[in-house]
Amino acid sequence: MARHRPALVVVDSLQSIADRLLAQPAGSLVQVRACIERLTRLAKAAGVPVVLVGHVTKDGDLAGPRAVEHLVDTVLSFDGDRHHALRVLTSVKHRFGPAGEVGIFEMRDDGLRAVPDPGPLMLGDRMTGVPGSVVVPVLQGRRPLLVEVQALLGPSTGQAGRPHALGLDSGRVNLLMAVLACRTAIDVPAPADIFVAAVGGISVSEPAADLGVALALASVARGRVVPSDLVAFGELGLAGEIRLVPGADRRLAEARRAGFTRALVPFSTPPQAAPDGLVVQPVRTLDHALGTVWAGEPAATTGTMPSWSTRALAASR
Repeated sequence: MARHRPALVVVDSLQSIADRLLAQPAGSLVQVRACIERLTRLAKAAGVPVVLVGHVTKDGDLAGPRAVEHLVDTVLSFDGDRHHALRVLTSVKHRFGPAGEVGIFEMRDDGLRAVPDPGPLMLGDRMTGVPGSVVVPVLQGRRPLLVEVQALLGPSTGQAGRPHALGLDSGRVNLLMAVLACRTAIDVPAPADIFVAAVGGISVSEPAADLGVALALASVARGRVVPSDLVAFGELGLAGEIRLVPGADRRLAEARRAGFTRALVPFSTPPQAAPDGLVVQPVRTLDHALGTVWAGEPAATTGTMPSWSTRALAASR
């Protein structure tokens, strides 16, 4: 770098470089810290931008370099499911400006290509008229995305139902099941395994998806279809209340742009957040939300077993 003064330096990866004056092997925390400190000083002295690439563990954490994030100016996270084409680039840290910006890319045979509108890729194959399906407007950074959340009940050989989550926090799903059972009269048949997934390769971690996940669980337990033109978002409290979440205007605008006509939102959502052409229905509690989705049917009813037969249930016992 000092000799050639390049326009850009890319180090791929941090675990592959080492300082010969240190006894530790390449990839060790001591080597990684020392090399990053040296590269940082050199980059600032030479005025050369440096891109450092670090590996990610199976748990999604940065291996080794997590301890040296404070030494760099910007941290970008590049995530995606290997079985899906979409990739998400997120700015986790930016020393000279706001973080939270998100880029959506598609992995093709000829490399990565930017996706200005990921909606057709994420909702293009969506099936309507099936219980357990709800569309949730989520925020990836400051960018709104429409994600389909699906729920399914299956026979189990265990004593109690266990939630299996894909793209969602299983602990959060378990909490929502408890709220659904305690604050409404909807009952998940037992024994049963519960499967909940965020479809499309996008992981959803924000509490704003709580209402959509709870509606998907109630839909499949009750055997009732959530209207296909409806989106829902809101954080669910332990008392069954629907709490306000940030970015309601961006979520609703994205839903309207995608052609949805109804939205279930927390009661305290500002009225000015609703765009023209979208019917916004504020709800205070989960029980209120269930009654609003299935108007004319009491919100507190006992669930049925629509997805598999009584003989399959007897066999599982």
